[in-house]
Amino acid sequence: MLFLPVAFVQADDSFYLNKVKPLFAQNCVGCHGPEKQKAGLRLDYGSFISKGGNSGLLLQAGNPSKSRLVHVLEGSNGESRMPPEPKKPLS
Repeated sequence: MLFLPVAFVQADDSFYLNKVKPLFAQNCVGCHGPEKQKAGLRLDYGSFISKGGNSGLLLQAGNPSKSRLVHVLEGSNGESRMPPEPKKPLS
């Protein structure tokens, strides 16, 4: 899975714009974007990623195994998998 700490995303805007943003636009923004923010979370702009949502921060800089974003994408650590069915899990 290709998710990096916010500090890296901010340091390399081209990576975020070319890899992460299109992935979120296709799979996440329908529920976590400007029109709808389920769980108080927006994923349509990089600046919102670092803010997290109602459940707190999404990322633990330098420690992806403790990042909630990774847990929800994998459906691990007691988190419901996102995106939910019938969408396919992200690889």
